[in-house]
Amino acid sequence: MAEEMPFDLMVRFGPVPPRGAGHKNVESVRQALTRYRIYGAALASNRAIQFDPISGNIQTADAARQSPTLPVIVHGAVLDPRIFVGVPPKPPEGTRIYYILPATQGYVLPYAPLRSLLKSMPHNLPLYFEARREGDATQICMILRDIGYSGAPVFLGGCTGSALNEAISVAKSFDFVGLTTQGMRGVGEIQHAVKVVGANRVLFASGSPVESLSATMSLVKLAGLSPEERAAVFGANARRLLGIATPAGA
Repeated sequence: MAEEMPFDLMVRFGPVPPRGAGHKNVESVRQALTRYRIYGAALASNRAIQFDPISGNIQTADAARQSPTLPVIVHGAVLDPRIFVGVPPKPPEGTRIYYILPATQGYVLPYAPLRSLLKSMPHNLPLYFEARREGDATQICMILRDIGYSGAPVFLGGCTGSALNEAISVAKSFDFVGLTTQGMRGVGEIQHAVKVVGANRVLFASGSPVESLSATMSLVKLAGLSPEERAAVFGANARRLLGIATPAGA
C-alpha cells in the first residue's frame, strides 16, 4: 500500500556534536530506512549545519550517490547565511532541496544576510525552513514577500504548539507554503494541519536521528487521516516534489 512506502523529507546525515551520535555512513541510513519500511529520504548534512556547508554538502552528496538502489536516497544542501559574502551558493550536482535552519544554527530572524542570500540565488529548488521558534514563520514569510519570491515550494518544519499555529497561518496566506510533520508532537496537530491547509501541502519529515523517526511515523499513522490523505502525507507529496519515481502499484 502507498502509505507503507513513506519518503522522509529530512534525515540528518553525519555525527551530531557533542555526542558523536548519528548516521556516520550511508549504510547506516539505509539500515534505518529499511527497518521502518521507508521508501526513501533526503539527507541534510550535520557537518554543513555545524561546521562547513561547502564540504558538508559535498560529503552528503557523495554519500547519497553510494545508494543507487532502494531505499531511494537523495541529498539536500544546507544554506548558512552566517558566512554569505555576496556570492550565490553553488550546491552539489543533483541537489533536490535546500535546508535553512535558523534555530539550530543560532541566528535570530529577521537576519539581513539571509535576506541577501535568498535574493541572490535562483529559486528553482524547494526551500525547507526550520520555524521552531515563535515568530520565525512570520519573519520567513515577510522575507519571502520582501524579495518577491515566486519560485519552488517552501516548507516550514520543526513546529509544534503555538509555533505550529503560526506556521499554519502563514501557509493559509501563501499557497506556495506547506508544512512538514517534523516537530509536530501534540495530540491532533497533524490532523489539524491537514484539515486546514490540505493533505497535498503537508509532507512527512522526521529530522532523525536527532529526533525520533518511529515517533513521527506513529503520529502520522494515528492522526486519523483517510487512506488517501495518509498516502499523500507519507510519501506521494515528497516524491512528486523531488521528482522521485512513484513505486509500481502505488
